[in-house]
Amino acid sequence: MKKNFILLVLLPLLLTSGKKDFYTIPKDFAFIPMGTTTYNGNTISVDAFIMQKTEVTNKQYREFLHSLKKNKEFEKLKIAQIDTIKWRQAGNYNEPYVNYYHKHPAYDNYPVVNISREAAELYCEWLSQKWEKENNQNVKFRLPTEHEWIYAAKAGTNNKFPWEENSLINKKGEPMCNYKHIEQHKIREYKDGKIEIFNEELANKKTAKTILAPVDSYETNEFDLYNMSGNAAEMVAEKNVIKGGSWNSTGYYMMIESESEYTEEDIPSPYIGFRVIYTILPENNE
Repeated sequence: MKKNFILLVLLPLLLTSGKKDFYTIPKDFAFIPMGTTTYNGNTISVDAFIMQKTEVTNKQYREFLHSLKKNKEFEKLKIAQIDTIKWRQAGNYNEPYVNYYHKHPAYDNYPVVNISREAAELYCEWLSQKWEKENNQNVKFRLPTEHEWIYAAKAGTNNKFPWEENSLINKKGEPMCNYKHIEQHKIREYKDGKIEIFNEELANKKTAKTILAPVDSYETNEFDLYNMSGNAAEMVAEKNVIKGGSWNSTGYYMMIESESEYTEEDIPSPYIGFRVIYTILPENNE
């Protein structure tokens, strides 16, 4: 994140009013104005906030781990460690990902995955402290709530997806996000709602991307946010809830309102990452 930007004293008021005329924000974050949208047939309202445009990257997360090690915060470092072995649960031959995905510079701009929820919360805590020290701003970084995430993904629309087209494929026949492509004739649904995929092994080989994609892949939505559908599914403030679907999810989970849950046993996971938001705290808030 850039250090040399200005957040004026009026920012808390501006965040409440939904205006952003008198201040600038970091290049890799987007201002999300206050507003309302619908979710599961209900109207939800959110205050303004500032959201990371992308999922947190391997490079950003490594900086966090390095800081913990440098400051000898070994208990936190133990919690924050990346469980690279989890790549093996993704199927096929993933040893190169076990060995290189989280360490090699070629993957710096890819989303960090295989971390626990507690690790993501520690990252937010560390980033808040780092920001306050470097910018003299009392800022709280945190995971977005489910309603904040939904509102940001819809970006002032009522679209099914973060983009305008009501389809996962654009007019050129290109995928709009990184998800598991399965041809319609390979899917069969039973009366009880169970879905069977014919020849799943073959279907897995026909995904648009090999595992994850860089965090700034594909087009942004109207709020300038990348990959609100697909790539890495994202943790939110509510426990055991993830949003957006992953590179290993089928098209249904690319819809903004799709419900996805996980248990504590499901993470760390090669399918789940996170992005952060921040709000400005009053100067007298400790």
